[in-house]
Amino acid sequence: MEIQNIITPPNNNATYIVSKEKDAIIIDASASVEEIVSKTKGLKVLALFLTHGHYDHIVNLENIMNHFNIKCYIHALELEKLYDPLKNCSNYFNTQKVCTLPQDEFILLNKEDNIKLGNFAIKTFQTSGHTIGSICIDIDGKLFTGDTKFVRTHGRTDLYSGSKEEIEKSLALIDKNYKGHEFFSGHTDRIGIV
Repeated sequence: MEIQNIITPPNNNATYIVSKEKDAIIIDASASVEEIVSKTKGLKVLALFLTHGHYDHIVNLENIMNHFNIKCYIHALELEKLYDPLKNCSNYFNTQKVCTLPQDEFILLNKEDNIKLGNFAIKTFQTSGHTIGSICIDIDGKLFTGDTKFVRTHGRTDLYSGSKEEIEKSLALIDKNYKGHEFFSGHTDRIGIV
């Protein structure tokens, strides 16, 4: 398995391209289509996964889905954010991001899901706190934590559907089940160890 990372300013958002043999998935949609195309030559992109629905993680969502003709996996509790600029916090970036794709283009995740996709066996699980429907994604024991867990801290909890109490529970769950595992957060190119 290979993990490529594209960092997008100004917030150093991470878009991950995870490939196994000739199959690839994209995690979060901060990078441009052009950047992703340059990293996926010779690969078949199967799907996009969103760790949560904040603007800086969905800014290129529709372009990516349309270019690769793929579906997007997102937690059911995050779907509303795609269509509401106040809930996805795009107003913080002085814009109004509203998704125009129909809801049936999205595959809705629950508290815990196991997904077989091409050469991938993917486990997703809900890690509320940064947002109510934030998820972590486990691929072969490598953990993609979005904005739930960073190398030395965690994501903010003061935005819509955030909760300090919930993120503490989520971090405890990660520590319990992934101690010693590498993790890849939603910002920066640093690899952490749980």
